[in-house]
Amino acid sequence: MSDTMPINPVATAPPSYTESQAQPQANVARVTEAKPYAARAPKDAPPPYDYPEQSPSSGYQRFDTSSGRRVGVVTVIELGPEPCYLQCPSCGNFIYTDTVYKTGALTCIASALCFFFCIICTCLPCFVKDCLDVDHYCPRCNYCFGTFTRL
Repeated sequence: MSDTMPINPVATAPPSYTESQAQPQANVARVTEAKPYAARAPKDAPPPYDYPEQSPSSGYQRFDTSSGRRVGVVTVIELGPEPCYLQCPSCGNFIYTDTVYKTGALTCIASALCFFFCIICTCLPCFVKDCLDVDHYCPRCNYCFGTFTRL
Protein backbone atom coordinates (compact mmCIF):
# COMPACT_ATOMS: atom_id res chain seq x y z
CA MET A 1 0.00 0.00 0.00
CA SER A 2 1.10 3.48 -0.64
CA ASP A 3 1.08 6.34 1.76
CA THR A 4 -1.29 8.32 -0.42
CA MET A 5 -4.10 5.75 -0.34
CA PRO A 6 -6.61 6.51 2.41
CA ILE A 7 -7.24 3.76 4.93
CA ASN A 8 -10.99 4.24 4.91
CA PRO A 9 -12.23 5.20 1.47
CA VAL A 10 -15.15 7.61 1.38
CA ALA A 11 -18.36 5.68 0.91
CA THR A 12 -20.89 6.94 -1.52
CA ALA A 13 -24.46 7.30 -0.44
CA PRO A 14 -27.00 4.86 -1.89
CA PRO A 15 -29.34 6.17 -4.57
CA SER A 16 -32.54 7.84 -3.48
CA TYR A 17 -35.91 6.18 -3.91
CA THR A 18 -36.79 8.14 -7.02
CA GLU A 19 -33.42 7.36 -8.60
CA SER A 20 -33.75 3.66 -7.92
CA GLN A 21 -37.26 3.59 -9.41
CA ALA A 22 -36.17 5.47 -12.54
CA GLN A 23 -33.36 3.05 -13.32
CA PRO A 24 -34.45 -0.58 -12.88
CA GLN A 25 -31.57 -2.88 -12.11
CA ALA A 26 -30.99 -5.92 -14.23
CA ASN A 27 -30.38 -9.42 -12.84
CA VAL A 28 -31.81 -8.72 -9.41
CA ALA A 29 -32.51 -11.94 -7.56
CA ARG A 30 -36.16 -12.29 -6.73
CA VAL A 31 -36.77 -13.03 -3.08
CA THR A 32 -39.64 -15.39 -2.39
CA GLU A 33 -41.52 -15.40 0.86
CA ALA A 34 -40.57 -18.32 3.10
CA LYS A 35 -43.32 -20.84 3.60
CA PRO A 36 -44.13 -22.06 7.09
CA TYR A 37 -42.95 -25.54 8.07
CA ALA A 38 -46.42 -27.05 7.75
CA ALA A 39 -46.63 -25.94 4.11
CA ARG A 40 -43.22 -27.47 3.31
CA ALA A 41 -43.91 -30.81 5.00
CA PRO A 42 -44.44 -33.80 2.72
CA LYS A 43 -47.99 -34.99 2.12
CA ASP A 44 -47.56 -38.30 3.97
CA ALA A 45 -46.08 -36.73 7.14
CA PRO A 46 -48.08 -37.18 10.36
CA PRO A 47 -49.83 -34.13 11.80
CA PRO A 48 -47.80 -32.04 14.27
CA TYR A 49 -48.10 -33.03 17.91
CA ASP A 50 -49.83 -30.56 20.19
CA TYR A 51 -48.69 -30.81 23.79
CA PRO A 52 -51.59 -31.12 26.23
CA GLU A 53 -51.94 -28.38 28.78
CA GLN A 54 -50.58 -29.60 32.11
CA SER A 55 -52.64 -29.12 35.21
CA PRO A 56 -51.09 -28.54 38.64
CA SER A 57 -52.49 -31.85 39.87
CA SER A 58 -50.04 -33.76 37.68
CA GLY A 59 -47.07 -32.83 39.84
CA TYR A 60 -46.06 -29.65 38.00
CA GLN A 61 -45.72 -26.29 39.68
CA ARG A 62 -47.80 -23.32 38.59
CA PHE A 63 -46.50 -19.82 39.31
CA ASP A 64 -48.34 -16.55 39.55
CA THR A 65 -46.56 -14.48 36.91
CA SER A 66 -47.30 -11.12 38.50
CA SER A 67 -45.66 -11.83 41.85
CA GLY A 68 -43.54 -14.93 41.15
CA ARG A 69 -45.13 -16.88 44.00
CA ARG A 70 -46.18 -20.51 43.83
CA VAL A 71 -49.94 -20.78 43.50
CA GLY A 72 -50.29 -24.47 44.15
CA VAL A 73 -48.13 -27.58 44.17
CA VAL A 74 -49.58 -31.05 44.24
CA THR A 75 -47.19 -33.97 44.09
CA VAL A 76 -48.58 -37.48 44.09
CA ILE A 77 -46.19 -40.05 45.56
CA GLU A 78 -47.22 -43.68 45.60
CA LEU A 79 -45.85 -45.09 48.82
CA GLY A 80 -45.59 -48.77 49.56
CA PRO A 81 -44.44 -50.93 52.45
CA GLU A 82 -40.79 -50.66 51.31
CA PRO A 83 -38.56 -47.57 51.56
CA CYS A 84 -38.66 -45.55 48.34
CA TYR A 85 -36.14 -43.26 46.63
CA LEU A 86 -37.38 -39.70 46.08
CA GLN A 87 -36.57 -36.03 46.52
CA CYS A 88 -37.63 -34.46 49.78
CA PRO A 89 -39.69 -31.29 49.17
CA SER A 90 -38.54 -29.88 52.51
CA CYS A 91 -34.73 -30.19 52.30
CA GLY A 92 -34.36 -30.96 48.54
CA ASN A 93 -32.12 -34.02 49.01
CA PHE A 94 -32.59 -37.30 47.13
CA ILE A 95 -33.04 -39.91 49.84
CA TYR A 96 -34.43 -43.32 50.69
CA THR A 97 -37.29 -42.87 53.13
CA ASP A 98 -37.12 -44.13 56.68
CA THR A 99 -40.06 -46.39 57.47
CA VAL A 100 -41.80 -46.57 60.83
CA TYR A 101 -44.40 -49.27 61.45
CA LYS A 102 -47.53 -48.53 63.47
CA THR A 103 -50.81 -50.23 64.19
CA GLY A 104 -53.71 -49.60 61.84
CA ALA A 105 -57.14 -50.90 60.90
CA LEU A 106 -55.86 -54.26 59.64
CA THR A 107 -53.97 -54.83 62.89
CA CYS A 108 -57.13 -54.21 64.94
CA ILE A 109 -59.25 -56.51 62.76
CA ALA A 110 -56.63 -59.27 62.87
CA SER A 111 -56.35 -58.90 66.67
CA ALA A 112 -60.15 -59.20 67.03
CA LEU A 113 -60.18 -62.37 64.92
CA CYS A 114 -57.34 -63.84 66.96
CA PHE A 115 -59.26 -63.02 70.17
CA PHE A 116 -62.22 -65.14 69.02
CA PHE A 117 -60.06 -68.12 68.04
CA CYS A 118 -57.25 -68.01 70.59
CA ILE A 119 -57.01 -65.46 73.41
CA ILE A 120 -53.26 -66.01 73.77
CA CYS A 121 -52.62 -64.96 70.13
CA THR A 122 -54.52 -61.66 70.40
CA CYS A 123 -51.45 -59.40 70.27
CA LEU A 124 -49.67 -61.45 67.58
CA PRO A 125 -50.73 -59.14 64.65
CA CYS A 126 -48.98 -56.23 66.40
CA PHE A 127 -45.63 -57.94 65.74
CA VAL A 128 -46.24 -59.00 62.13
CA LYS A 129 -45.01 -56.33 59.68
CA ASP A 130 -47.53 -57.39 57.02
CA CYS A 131 -50.38 -56.27 59.32
CA LEU A 132 -48.93 -52.86 60.26
CA ASP A 133 -49.28 -49.49 58.49
CA VAL A 134 -46.06 -47.79 57.33
CA ASP A 135 -45.09 -44.12 57.83
CA HIS A 136 -42.44 -42.70 55.46
CA TYR A 137 -40.05 -40.01 56.78
CA CYS A 138 -37.04 -38.11 55.43
CA PRO A 139 -33.91 -39.31 57.31
CA ARG A 140 -32.34 -35.81 57.21
CA CYS A 141 -35.16 -33.44 58.17
CA ASN A 142 -37.89 -35.85 59.46
CA TYR A 143 -40.42 -34.62 56.89
CA CYS A 144 -43.40 -37.01 56.77
CA PHE A 145 -44.19 -38.03 53.18
CA GLY A 146 -47.29 -40.00 54.13
CA THR A 147 -48.61 -43.29 55.40
CA PHE A 148 -49.08 -46.57 53.55
CA THR A 149 -52.23 -48.16 54.95
CA ARG A 150 -53.03 -51.83 54.61
CA LEU A 151 -56.81 -51.25 54.45
